[in-house]
Amino acid sequence: MAGLTFAPFVTFLLCSWIFVLCQGTQELKVKPGENATLQCQSHRGADITVIKWIRTDLKSDDFVFYLTPDQTNGEYQNSLFQDRVELQDPEKKNGDASVILKNVNINDTGTYECWIKERNNPGQAKLIRTIELTVTGTQEVKVKAGEDATLQCQSHRGADIEVIKWIRTDLKSDDIYVFYLTPDQTNGEYQNSLFQDRVELQDPEKKNGDASVILKNVNINDTGTYECWIKERNNPGQAKLIRTIELTVTETQEVKVKPGENATLQCQSHRGADIVVIKWIRTDLKSDDFVFYLSPDQINGEYQNSLFQGRVELQDPEKKNGDASVILKNVNINDAETYECWIKERNNPGQAKLIRTIELTVTETQEVKVKPGEDATLQCQSHRGADIVVIKWIRPDLKPGDYVFYLSPDKINGEYQNSLFQGRVELQDPEKKNGNASVILKNVNINDAGTYECWIKERNSGRRKRDAEPISAIELTVTEPDGHKKGNVGLMVGLPVVAVLLVAVVGTMLFKKRRGETPHTGGETPHTGGETPHTGGETDALNSPTSG
Repeated sequence: MAGLTFAPFVTFLLCSWIFVLCQGTQELKVKPGENATLQCQSHRGADITVIKWIRTDLKSDDFVFYLTPDQTNGEYQNSLFQDRVELQDPEKKNGDASVILKNVNINDTGTYECWIKERNNPGQAKLIRTIELTVTGTQEVKVKAGEDATLQCQSHRGADIEVIKWIRTDLKSDDIYVFYLTPDQTNGEYQNSLFQDRVELQDPEKKNGDASVILKNVNINDTGTYECWIKERNNPGQAKLIRTIELTVTETQEVKVKPGENATLQCQSHRGADIVVIKWIRTDLKSDDFVFYLSPDQINGEYQNSLFQGRVELQDPEKKNGDASVILKNVNINDAETYECWIKERNNPGQAKLIRTIELTVTETQEVKVKPGEDATLQCQSHRGADIVVIKWIRPDLKPGDYVFYLSPDKINGEYQNSLFQGRVELQDPEKKNGNASVILKNVNINDAGTYECWIKERNSGRRKRDAEPISAIELTVTEPDGHKKGNVGLMVGLPVVAVLLVAVVGTMLFKKRRGETPHTGGETPHTGGETPHTGGETDALNSPTSG
């Protein structure tokens, strides 16, 4: 029985006296530039008088954080951590001895230990917590083209920095510096030509260990991985890596086109880029549907969304100077969305990277002008290979349910067509080849002027489910041969009528005046040939009844 109970008893003692063995080592991962909270918790109500945070790779009398009744830190703190470490709770309530390590960098990676001493516990401080801190990954900085990018690099307070090297990892080793500073020179022949006159220190005096730089007027070719290396005067050896930054130059470019035009979607990598994969996506489509897809094995194929088949091509098929731009042909209202360009280069492992974001807006309506009696072609074009099942041509000023033209699998027009258009509208291509939903409106008249909209529904559309979607809008203007529009026709008709009435009134007045001044014989007006004389001829005859 004793053998069964002895081991649990020893374990109980170990956990009571040195409970860190039971807790194990806590793993903590943070990214460069973030703050790291190093947790250390004694028992509730503990009266803590001494807190020592150490990093095991530093010499024994150098502390990360040091607190006693007489002082906080002072000469006992390692210079790497000056002004970067503070208590999470300065009052140490409930035995809290946790600290916050600010603005971590790669060199903060290491093993940290928390030791505390309580007032009522004589002897040395005891180990409470061990933390394995790992500073992983790179800091991500995103800016728009034309802006300035601040690349942060912070050493410890009071660091006497004598060398700063900023590099971009994709540049060749003998022409590698984005920024280079030594006691003897700044930049000079060591700086890559891409960055000349564009990079400067955020603080030329490097106060508080600040080695950050400002990269001015960034462009898409500045996208890349940047590393900051520094060397201090009192630290022998080579420069140390302090910060890694992934800079992405993104831009939501606005492109506006009219229906039927071609839209060029610009995407430019750096000069000399060996592009192996290009992906153009539209953010509202499902993830495996591409606007354009190119890889070493194929172009588009089953990866391209059906809406764009036969409508998208590279601006430069050879992709010279890193050009991944595409041309989207014959845009329609449904092409208005957000587009993203992703590329992958041969010598850059990993996934494709986002290079450009474009907001495409399809604005205004197409204008069509015809004369009375002519036929008007109202264009409506979907993508090549579209399987159109429903076409609706409407005019917004008509009541809902009244169509200019209506086609479904069951019928063409019928009771859905407004009587104004019966027998006057037909498809330009009855087979709807290449997504053609255009119609011809025959023998137009002045009342046909107005706005027309074309809506279609495809059998297997990859977009949101709806009955039909708008493709094009057309403003139809019916003009007279002399160029007058519909709005002037009433004026053209009204003016002659007013002129006729005016002549009639004047003629009647003159006629009555003459009758009053003519001498009468026997009170009768003399007649020649039995007819009543008229002033104004045919005009009077049109506007006044004739007596006799």
